[in-house]
Amino acid sequence: MTGPFKMIFEPLIAPKVLKRFIPLLKTNIKTQFHITPFEYTTIDFMKSPAYKEIGWSFDVHPEVTVRNFTDSGPGVLAVVKALALSANSIKKTDKDSAHGQVHILNFFKTQAHSYLFHSPWYELPNSVVNGTGLLSLSDPNQFRVFPYNFPTFKAEINDLTSTMEPSSLLQTIMDSGPVESSDQAKLRIEKWAGKTIGPFIQLGDSSVVAVERYTEFYDEETGFIIRIGVMATSSFHVFDGRYTWISITDVKNRRTMLGGSGGGRHSIPEMDELNPLGGAVVLSLTIRSYLAGLHAGLKVEEMSPTEYATAIAKYDKSLGHQRAVLSLFDRHGVAMALTRQSSGMFVQMDKIVKD
Repeated sequence: MTGPFKMIFEPLIAPKVLKRFIPLLKTNIKTQFHITPFEYTTIDFMKSPAYKEIGWSFDVHPEVTVRNFTDSGPGVLAVVKALALSANSIKKTDKDSAHGQVHILNFFKTQAHSYLFHSPWYELPNSVVNGTGLLSLSDPNQFRVFPYNFPTFKAEINDLTSTMEPSSLLQTIMDSGPVESSDQAKLRIEKWAGKTIGPFIQLGDSSVVAVERYTEFYDEETGFIIRIGVMATSSFHVFDGRYTWISITDVKNRRTMLGGSGGGRHSIPEMDELNPLGGAVVLSLTIRSYLAGLHAGLKVEEMSPTEYATAIAKYDKSLGHQRAVLSLFDRHGVAMALTRQSSGMFVQMDKIVKD
């Protein structure tokens, strides 16, 4: 980071400032998103669901582990079974609250983090199960549905690279404003029609990820439709690392859940402390937004991000409020994203793979 960006943003996010700010931010997140029944634990991570199946190790960088367990079908299925079993134990006590489990392991000596999140099971609307096509195995757009339900989702991007100058990159991000441009609308329609994913997804003003891998398959033994997506933070992202999304649809019992594992290292250690809570909140909102869209009968593939967000808020005001609060956090994260870009990133992005 050079020039005015360095002068303006670096003092605001210095480690000493963050140490005072993060506890306040954590409290605010828990209050705004009603995380009273949310199981948030930093202890006994090694006894959490799928710990052995994922293969966490202090000898391997967590952002590598997150990707590596998706290399084999049996490895993915073992993780899926563990998450599905654990999801049975979560009680949804309040429809307006975030629900799920997040297990955290902070690699303090190496300035890194890893965590595992999964939602409870949610019942699917009858219309979905009875043939709207949303459960089609052969449609790659099924993977796209979840990023589009991300609470701060903006757009898919074709040509973002890690070599862009901060000033031009910031302009690219800010160009994706509340109103979808004609070029953005054209690209969105082309993506849905062509059923191609990525290569970059702008999840928010301060968050652009690279899609490294996605796949879907049906397991006859469990009766699950399983969809996996591996995302890596790009050069413009408030955090640093990878996250593997795991969508599980139980066709027989007409229910669905969302989970995954994240890991990475940030140049500012305090951000590794904040990452797991932030990740759990956005994924909880993502699965709830997805379900709200299904119940409301919305066709996400035919709507701009703003139109879809407005419709979700109209259908569920509490959910809409929480998504709006997260958008506010996201906008203020631009300073951190720019600072991380200047100080360098640990995660190394891979080329996209379609299994």
